[in-house]
Amino acid sequence: MAQQSTLPHSRLGRFAKLGGLATSLAGNVLYQGSKTLLSGNKPVIADLVLSSKNANKIAEKLSEMRGAAMKVGQLLSMDVGYLLPREVSEVFSRLRNDAHQMPMMQIAEVMEKNLGSNWQSHFQRFKFTPIASASIGQVHIAELKEGRQVAIKLQYPGVKESIDSDIDNIAMLLNLFKMIPADVDIAPLIEDARLQLHAEADYKSEAAFLNEFSRFIENDDRFEVAEVIEELSNDKILTTTFLDGEVIDKLYNKNLDVRHNVTSNLLELSLREVFQFGIVQTDSNFANYLYSENTGKIQLLDFGATRRYSELMRNKFMVLLNACLS
Repeated sequence: MAQQSTLPHSRLGRFAKLGGLATSLAGNVLYQGSKTLLSGNKPVIADLVLSSKNANKIAEKLSEMRGAAMKVGQLLSMDVGYLLPREVSEVFSRLRNDAHQMPMMQIAEVMEKNLGSNWQSHFQRFKFTPIASASIGQVHIAELKEGRQVAIKLQYPGVKESIDSDIDNIAMLLNLFKMIPADVDIAPLIEDARLQLHAEADYKSEAAFLNEFSRFIENDDRFEVAEVIEELSNDKILTTTFLDGEVIDKLYNKNLDVRHNVTSNLLELSLREVFQFGIVQTDSNFANYLYSENTGKIQLLDFGATRRYSELMRNKFMVLLNACLS
């Protein structure tokens, strides 16, 4: 079961969390280094920083903070994990699992702030235990008064406002403790994380992309996207109809035809996104694609990381693709 913790939402509070982590790491390094010296050996600073105890502290604190601090760790794991020391890569890979969850009281506060003090009047039922929690927010299931089941994505309080300061602080922490090898340039990744996080934290933009994508595939019965419930959505809360398919990486036990169709249809969709639609869902992990046993449709989730590609960029991709095929 995922851990619950109240999210620090002020910039000062989040800085204090990272500052406390830095102090704790330094204290452990000093203590273990002193023990090593007293035993007659010369301490290796890198080994002290990346001790099992410190690694656990880093992963736990970033998971607790969520937001940009956690996202940077996730991106480091996915994009340059193979270039990092094994201990660092293992720490950041742990952040790809679910984040801490907000406790019930904080969930109620977020709902009230976004939908008003009578927010519960919109629902017959609201599940306080989220079905998913990530770096930017967590997702809850609810049932509207008329009976429709919906998914409600709640943005963690203060996360949007602290993106830039979080990223600067985590970059400083990584440099301070020399956790990234000198020959690995993470500056482009850090800036890409900054852009991606600002986009993902704008739920109005995500809703617009979701609606636009829905229009592109409305006559294609192979795919399905959720419908935005506009009256229960804003820039920090996104309510959509609930899609109940299973994640596609669970399809290994399905027959070959199903697996072949899902694979070929997703490949075709990826190409259409780039060359036909001009909008691309760039966070293409398995959790964002479901398969409905009832309808045979592929259900598409999470348009927070969607990017619009210019005609010039699409033409360049076409030149590159043709060169690969020739």
